[in-house]
Amino acid sequence: MVKASSGRWANPIAALAVSRCQRSRWVAGWVLAPALLAGPVALLFSQRPAFLTPVLHLMLLGRTSPGPGETFLLPIVLVAILVLTIVGTVPQATLGIARERERRTLEPLLLTRLSPAAILWGELVQVLLAPVLSTLALLPLFCLSFCMGSIAVESIAAAAGVLLLCHLLFGTASLCASCWCRRSGAALFLGYLGVLLTTVGTLALWELERGAASPGAGWKEGVLALNPVVLILDAVIPGEGIALGGAELPLAVVGAGLYALLSLIFFAVGAAGLRRR
Repeated sequence: MVKASSGRWANPIAALAVSRCQRSRWVAGWVLAPALLAGPVALLFSQRPAFLTPVLHLMLLGRTSPGPGETFLLPIVLVAILVLTIVGTVPQATLGIARERERRTLEPLLLTRLSPAAILWGELVQVLLAPVLSTLALLPLFCLSFCMGSIAVESIAAAAGVLLLCHLLFGTASLCASCWCRRSGAALFLGYLGVLLTTVGTLALWELERGAASPGAGWKEGVLALNPVVLILDAVIPGEGIALGGAELPLAVVGAGLYALLSLIFFAVGAAGLRRR
């Protein structure tokens, strides 16, 4: 432990997480599972069978019909969001600090020389290690979409970046809830409530405000910048941007900035929750 913490990983919690990942046998399966699941789904969407046409049209939010590259890449990223972020990152992060508190192992950790921010950073590394490795394992599938044509390298890179930002945002938000909740059940409820609000809630609010089925210019479309599915869609198939002043910024760029800012805020609030307890 001392040797690991004095090296490249100065945080002992992060060093322990990396060491466990290197010795674990299930990491390879966890990393490769999204690729094995997303590949057949992407091939199914690329064929565009009749029963998938209404689903694809609904997902596009009024955008132009995608080419074969976009049709292949989009389901891969959506499956990665579902498996890695919603199923993997959120429950692991929400149960991290809260379960330590229930087992009464958090108090000895707080009595060490580690600051609350360092403890939270180590937990964040432990939470994000597997989804980040899985995202990197999906990059070969991402590159296959370029071979199919009709998609730019910038769109592929933007999709991968948005996927990593989704891991970061939901990981820090779930850890923040875990820091303030005494019970793991309450933390898990708050974590999935945040997922529900950012996915279903933002679309419902946008529909109520706009009364239309497609986004347009205006500040009200900023609500969609918090929706991870819409951000992925805009990264793969760019649509109309958001008018800010005299410029029009892409929705994915605005959403990426909001995700990075919110991640910092959730991290600070979570560290404050550890200081109080």
